Amino acid sequence: MTADAEFLNAAPSTHKLDVGKAMIWVRANLKKRLASQVTDIARLARGRGKISPAEYYLYQLYDDAKYSAQAKRQFLGKNGVNKIYRQVISPYFFGLSHDRLVAEAVLRGAGLPTSKTYAIFHPIRSYGAVPALRTPAELAAFLRAEMPFPCFSKPINGWQSRSVAHIERLDKPSDTLALAGGHEIAVEAFAADIGTLESGAIFQRLLKPHPDLAQACGDRVSTVRTIVLIGENRIETFRAAWKIPAAGNIADYFWRPGNLLADVDVADGRVRRVITGTGPDQREVDDHPDTGARLTGLVLPQWPKVKQLSEDVTSIFPDLRIVGLDVAITDQGPVVVKVNAGGDMDLTQLASGTGVMDQRFDSFIAEVGRYEPLFAC
Repeated sequence: MTADAEFLNAAPSTHKLDVGKAMIWVRANLKKRLASQVTDIARLARGRGKISPAEYYLYQLYDDAKYSAQAKRQFLGKNGVNKIYRQVISPYFFGLSHDRLVAEAVLRGAGLPTSKTYAIFHPIRSYGAVPALRTPAELAAFLRAEMPFPCFSKPINGWQSRSVAHIERLDKPSDTLALAGGHEIAVEAFAADIGTLESGAIFQRLLKPHPDLAQACGDRVSTVRTIVLIGENRIETFRAAWKIPAAGNIADYFWRPGNLLADVDVADGRVRRVITGTGPDQREVDDHPDTGARLTGLVLPQWPKVKQLSEDVTSIFPDLRIVGLDVAITDQGPVVVKVNAGGDMDLTQLASGTGVMDQRFDSFIAEVGRYEPLFAC
């Protein structure tokens, strides 16, 4: 075993492309002149989607054989997303959803399934009867004497699976924690590193994947990102993407090199397309690289329950209008892992290879109208 602070993984994001290198690659491999690429980028940047140069290459919008001009215009960039979200999302509801402790308390109060919390680490916050550890020394003592293992830790306010840890067990003779992947770290070192997290940390029961998913991608939890739209008189699941861990990664977020992303048909939970990588490095795959299991065509288990849970959770936060839910399909059924205000659109656009601004999305925007909040604050 080797000492390893995997929970503070700072691996480079696969979404951060070198625009200059991408431009040269497109010119060399697709014979698209630099002037044509620049013209294309400028046109899309001015459009509704506000596509940035990096997003132009991220989504492969340089490929004229793959995308018509109309299809390119349907992609929504970060700048376009943020413009919509500023008009749609109530800052009051955003705060409720973004904070993991608050969101979990709300969901538990509504009787919806979440992962059991063993402890929190924060200098001043409390969480009911859950042990609240104030200092690295208190955390180290709790890890040695009271923490149920295995467990999973993550920042209270975090994203992209950064600073997460899958802790298998405590090795008392060496006073080390055994992490997933055969790594270990001294208890004191782990507690000290957790102490550097500004938002604090939450320690929860380690979820186990549904047997069908364990067979497909190993004994690691994967989550489905569902995008749910809240109209004036209805709530509907709009899109879904399955985040698939691979290549020894402990978390499923797509920015971790080697992970996969699948487009899921919201009607029946069937996997329609699976990709790895982004931009010029993106390629479609059919099978999981670790298990060899066929992924395309797989119907995600308990899909009707996943959809119903997503819509039930969303109904608690109506003024978000657009909600991205991370739902784990476990051996105990679907469990809410995270509530995301808006939920971004990059995952679903990458997974499907299509922009979100289709007729269905436009109808939703027209229904919402001027993005007036449901509740005035």
